[in-house]
Amino acid sequence: MTLFERLTKKAQEHPQRLILPESLEPRTLQAANKVIEAGIADITFIGEKEAVLAKAFELGLPYIEKARIVSASDTSFTEPYAVLLQELRKKKGMSIEEARETVLNPLYLGCLMIKRGDGDAMVAGALSPTSHVLRAAFQVLKTKPGISVVSGAFIMLLPQACPFGEDQMLIFADCAVVPDPTAARTDRDRHGKDNKRYRRTRPDNRHGQLLDKRKRHT
Repeated sequence: MTLFERLTKKAQEHPQRLILPESLEPRTLQAANKVIEAGIADITFIGEKEAVLAKAFELGLPYIEKARIVSASDTSFTEPYAVLLQELRKKKGMSIEEARETVLNPLYLGCLMIKRGDGDAMVAGALSPTSHVLRAAFQVLKTKPGISVVSGAFIMLLPQACPFGEDQMLIFADCAVVPDPTAARTDRDRHGKDNKRYRRTRPDNRHGQLLDKRKRHT
């Protein structure tokens, strides 16, 4: 059983609520269609329902209609998240009007849904720059106490005949967030700000986790 077969099986046994803010991006829709078909996760798109379903129809993706679709322009839906954001950022001087404007951004709305317990993870980065994805996460979800450095990684799946990697896989870290870390910074990232080892725990519904895009090479 390959790594992704094991991950798929684990996800099917414990499906999570996955938020997708880039709801019209073709690769995102294609991946979501497979996820829904295989029962890997419960999908929520942030976007306009008619536009999302029209794009799915254009791409021949029948399972997208089973996803939940929420609109950032629906103030009855976004108002609780605007109130939450204003509370989180009030020390920075954010007003409720600024918060209402900010939640129109699907990246922020997705993070706020996780923060409020309405989602478990978010996948973004196919359209949005990494810096924009991380900025929303830093301001809403934040890092664990003692952790000041965030790093990223992606897995590339290689053709069967490729002589590189292990089990036709290569892991690249960190190519986007901290491409040239110092030794001290790497040690702090591994062990925490006070250099004490910390144990990774499964994120709860209040904090969730941010997943950057996973790239596949065939």
